[in-house]
Order: sequence, then structure tokens, then C-alpha cells
Amino acid sequence: EGAWREFGYVLASLLPAVPAFALALLGAVASVLSLLTVGLPLLVVVLLLARVANRAFRWPARIVGWHWPLPPPVRRDRGRLRWARAVLLDGAGWRALLYCFVTLPVTALAAYIATVSLAVGLAFLTSPVWWWLTPTGFGGIDDPDWAGTWLYVLQAVGVLLVWPWFLRLLVSLDRVLVRALLEPSPDRTRIAELQTSRAVLAADAATVL
Repeated sequence: EGAWREFGYVLASLLPAVPAFALALLGAVASVLSLLTVGLPLLVVVLLLARVANRAFRWPARIVGWHWPLPPPVRRDRGRLRWARAVLLDGAGWRALLYCFVTLPVTALAAYIATVSLAVGLAFLTSPVWWWLTPTGFGGIDDPDWAGTWLYVLQAVGVLLVWPWFLRLLVSLDRVLVRALLEPSPDRTRIAELQTSRAVLAADAATVL
């Protein structure tokens, strides 16, 4: 059951990974244009969308029981220019953008290898059955002897036994990326909470005065 959940997670992760990769490419273009200042507004928007992508990646993660807290929001109580500067200096946004860039190659590779391995393994496993329908193996297997198809069965057993472990390895790699790039550390969360509390106290004091 765990392997099927991981397989479903890999396939479901392709849905947000494709637009996220496009966002990462846009972020790369905006980063280059930011050297000329004209790309700074676009880069701010891209970093904010990368934070939104963090939410999108949590949806397929539920299939395998993953859950992580969202990073603290960027404070907006200091004026638009200071807020935009805070977005540009926000580490959570940049880490999310980096995850958007790397997740599509990792997920696509995992989905391709897992799907092809499963299809080939099942085809070879059942080859003694459908050999009677077409001894040529639909053009894929040219074995005139029915007994020879059992060699493919042995290969299929090996592939299907390794398949869950290889799939788990690829999903574990993605889990490492999630923890490093999307999941905020307790220290960062605590600092953000302290900053928010200080801002609230300062606003209350200004109101009283």
C-alpha cells in the first residue's frame, strides 16, 4: 500500500510541478532584468507566487501523509517600498522558488522510471499467458519457445521487487528537498512570531499614545 501511495504522490506532484517550473524560469528572467531595476517589480510578484506554490505542493503531499507549516507571511506594516524590499530579502520565497525549479526534473524522472518499470514488469510477468495469443510478443519479444518466456518472468519478478524500494528512494529525495526548501525551521518560525508580536505591541502603544 505504501508503494502505491508513493506512486500516486509522484503522479499527482506533476500537476503543480509543471506551472511551478515555468514560474521558476520566469523568476530567472526577472532576476536578470532586476540588474537593470526594471525587473524588480516582476521579481517581487514571482517570489510571492512561489510562496503560493508552497501551498499547492502540500496538496499531493497529503497522499503520503506529509504536512508542513507554511512560512510566516512577510510583514506589510512598513509601507509599500519597504514591504517590496522585505519580499526581495525573504529567504522563504527564494527557497520556494528554488524548489519550483528542481522539483519538475526530480518528479518527472521518478514518474517516468516508475511507470515504465511497472508496465514492463507486468508485461513480462504475464508473458507466458499472452504468448499463446502472439508468439512474437506483439513485436517486442521474439521467442519461439513458450518455455523461454519464463526467463522474462524471472526478470519481471526482479523488477517488481526492486520497484517499491527505488520509488521510495526517489520520494525520499523529494522529502529532503521539501524539508530543506519549503518547510520553515522552528527557529525561523519563532523569530517571525517574535517580530509579529513586537509589531503588534508597537501598534498598540502608538494607539494608546
